[in-house]
Amino acid sequence: MKQSLIVELLTLMPLVLAAQQTPAPPASVQTTRARPTFEVASVKPSDPTEPRTVQFSPTTLTILNVPLATTVVQAYLIPPERLSFGSFFTLMTEQRYDIVAKAAGPVSGDEMRLMLQSLLAERFHLAAHIEQKVVNVYALTAYRDGPKLQTAASDEKPDFFKDLSPEGVRSVKFTNSTMKTLASLLTEEAANNKEATPPTVVDKTGLQGGFDFALTWTRDPKPTDGSAPPDPLSPIGAALHKIGLTLTNDKSPIDYLVIDHVEKPSEN
Repeated sequence: MKQSLIVELLTLMPLVLAAQQTPAPPASVQTTRARPTFEVASVKPSDPTEPRTVQFSPTTLTILNVPLATTVVQAYLIPPERLSFGSFFTLMTEQRYDIVAKAAGPVSGDEMRLMLQSLLAERFHLAAHIEQKVVNVYALTAYRDGPKLQTAASDEKPDFFKDLSPEGVRSVKFTNSTMKTLASLLTEEAANNKEATPPTVVDKTGLQGGFDFALTWTRDPKPTDGSAPPDPLSPIGAALHKIGLTLTNDKSPIDYLVIDHVEKPSEN
């Protein structure tokens, strides 16, 4: 059952990534005193017939018809396979909730996530902590003669544009993007292989600052004969080589979010 939940959460990750606009930094757990709070917030059980939604605006957060586990993934920007439920699996996965919250004024995405952490602590009495585990990862490093990247202009807005054709051709154009951004997007691409635990990509290039570049590759089709799914990142290798980067097998400490306590939400 947990594997099927991870598959569902991975299905929701495009909503999460679209809402956050920039790839996830490491998860953080802050004290309630340090976190800002929403001015008003509504929490109620979902209508299961409604569509699933995760939306951010400068003043409003809307999360509709998703399990609590998905909301925690959004609040802490932790990949779902690195969320440990402890004894709270049922509560975190079975009931879906609608959360609509407004800030007193425009805030950044990071500030709104801290507000969402506050809401989870106040309404669901959520308590969690970070644990690190050394696991197998892909290391993003320089390839042969070194990176072939164009340094971005300092006044360029950091951004990326993704496209997937019906034929499985994937292209991403990066503007003023860091290597950590690239590593996060590669991790997201690996998560598209929902039949296996997706590997994490860790930036070990040592490159600082933003760059302009593009990647284009063709995804391997999923096997129909019941055989093992392909490595989701293997088709990207040649595209990375063109810009002087590569992926290698490595081990690295990775953050896991462990749920210590959670309850059904309090009344609005």
